[in-house]
Amino acid sequence: MPFIRLSAEYNDNRFTPVDNVLLSRYLSECSDKAERIYLYGLYAAHTESVNLPEAFCRVFRLTEEELFGVYEELEELGLISILSKIPLVISYLPLSGINAKPRKIKPQKYSDFTKQMQLLFPDRMLTPSEFSEYFYLMESLHIEQEAMIMIAKYCVNLKGAGISYRYISTVAKSWAARGILSLKDVENELSSYTAQSAALNEIARAMGVKSGSDLLSGDLYVKWTEEYGFGQPALLAAASFLKGKRGSFDKLDALLSEFYRNRKMSEGEMRDYMQKKQALRDIAISVNKSLGLYAADLTPTVEQYVLPWTDDGFSPALLTRIAEYCFTSGVKTLGGMHKVISRLKREGAVTEESFNSYLSEQVAKERTVKSVLESAGLMRDVTSYDRENYHLWSDLWGLSDELILFVAKHSVGLNPIKEMHRLLSQCKAQGISTPQEAEALTALSAKPSSATHKTAYHDYEQRTYSKEEIAAIFGEDE
Repeated sequence: MPFIRLSAEYNDNRFTPVDNVLLSRYLSECSDKAERIYLYGLYAAHTESVNLPEAFCRVFRLTEEELFGVYEELEELGLISILSKIPLVISYLPLSGINAKPRKIKPQKYSDFTKQMQLLFPDRMLTPSEFSEYFYLMESLHIEQEAMIMIAKYCVNLKGAGISYRYISTVAKSWAARGILSLKDVENELSSYTAQSAALNEIARAMGVKSGSDLLSGDLYVKWTEEYGFGQPALLAAASFLKGKRGSFDKLDALLSEFYRNRKMSEGEMRDYMQKKQALRDIAISVNKSLGLYAADLTPTVEQYVLPWTDDGFSPALLTRIAEYCFTSGVKTLGGMHKVISRLKREGAVTEESFNSYLSEQVAKERTVKSVLESAGLMRDVTSYDRENYHLWSDLWGLSDELILFVAKHSVGLNPIKEMHRLLSQCKAQGISTPQEAEALTALSAKPSSATHKTAYHDYEQRTYSKEEIAAIFGEDE
């Protein structure tokens, strides 16, 4: 006998946990009395003083036989298990997860259903496992009996009496997921399918499928037209790609999903994509090789990277060249290369010609920034901070390279970059644009000029670049 007990006051101030599955799935099927007794039982399991059948009978004004009847109802729903009637012993069952037990089904509840279902299959007897599957679907998905019979009847009419119960089950699950649960819902769905059947049969012929459409293909048709937004001409074009390749509606669904992901919505876009598909895979192989990568499945590389790049106008040769430059500069991932491609796209460097021009400009700019640093007495590599400063002075403030270099050689000291910011901002404020005008600034005239400095070097015909230059353009600073 345990020596520690919880006081009644302690239990009164505790919470009784309730599984959400009870609220979402079972309460709508419980009688009010069964609902109250179930919840009170959860409380009683933690409260010794009321955990007795007579206490329940007293609280709910029931006889023991009536209490047992309520527990029979709860057992039928799969909420509890009656371990013993005399004495009455109840076990609450888990409502979800691997330990949840299936509900018990009273045979008389589905007596009419079983008779009508059997009439649909006059040449064979339905097995207990088939009926169990139908019972489970109706209980767990809340499908009406009349709706289940209508689904089975239409499946038999469509496929013949030799149809597997698994096909009927698949249709029922698919429709239930879309909220088709009542007889009226099923009738509306079948009416809609009948209207779609001509279009579906046309698609089947385009694929070379002789069996035509079925109820599940009707679900797919809704997905293709309403969710994806494909028109019938595009669906027929997609279907034609599968002709002679053992096409099916499932294969067509996979192909249309691929088109949808890659924004190929019209017949022309689809045909162009299919013609270039192998070429896109070849580009993916070349880019991966240049980056030092290998992928057994190239589909993600093609769809996520190569296809968008080619859609933006980058040629296969240019993509391979960019990948080689990325590898040289330490960018060795597709994601890193995508950032470089995005920057090139913003700069308009998409063709071979524009890319060459961009490289020449960037190299010339890099050399100019290097000259500015050296003129200011800074003998180090150019960083992203230096490039940002030069962009500010040159592009945003509109100051010439000659003026920037002139100010740089007058900024030699402990913090030359800070000094350049100060002096150049004065030039901008006073409208000074040449070194000659800058000489008049008191701040500059007081500064001694360095003995030597390098001037900016521009060579827009440059086509051979060093590893350091490529790294400066495509790489990322630590």
